[in-house]
Amino acid sequence: FDHSSVIDYKPEPAAELSKVVNEFEHMLFEAHSTDYQSPENYGLLVRDHFAILKVGPQLTFAMREALYGLCAIEDEMLPTELRSNLRDVIESVMLAKPDNWAKYYHGNEAEQKFARSYSLSDRIRYYWADETIQAAVDKLFANLKDGLPLALASQYLPEGYAALRSGDIENNPKAFVINKIQKTVLEIYARACKF
Repeated sequence: FDHSSVIDYKPEPAAELSKVVNEFEHMLFEAHSTDYQSPENYGLLVRDHFAILKVGPQLTFAMREALYGLCAIEDEMLPTELRSNLRDVIESVMLAKPDNWAKYYHGNEAEQKFARSYSLSDRIRYYWADETIQAAVDKLFANLKDGLPLALASQYLPEGYAALRSGDIENNPKAFVINKIQKTVLEIYARACKF
């Protein structure tokens, strides 16, 4: 994958490499950067002996999606002065500390801004531990601690809404974030590896 597209796994070009494993007992391959493959492709990777599937940006990308969904809910519920303004905080921190994204995101100002939030390479992942960003996440969670209205959960976090309605998660913001990561990333990897 790159910033905006995914190269889908094709078994045919890897067939000869895949056969090498048969010559060695207890051997398999680690597949690097397997993020964003389809569930079927993960199954094919495992079948072809690429059974160590290395996930990275897809996890934090899913986390960012959930947090931005919570931001949209917060925007619907609270006046501007009470909001966490997490998205604005992230943008200002990334602009003030460009070392983790500037040499990767090219193009004009609008294209770089888009990439800072939505690139599949997810350079935001290097900023989540920043104290200012973490304080904004904490405020977002505090602002929504009494639960999400069902209509807004359905609108902005549909996987979480379904999990909430089926009783799989509690109605709190952190549960929605964890559910998003589990349902859209971890469970797909686990199924491919037959866990």
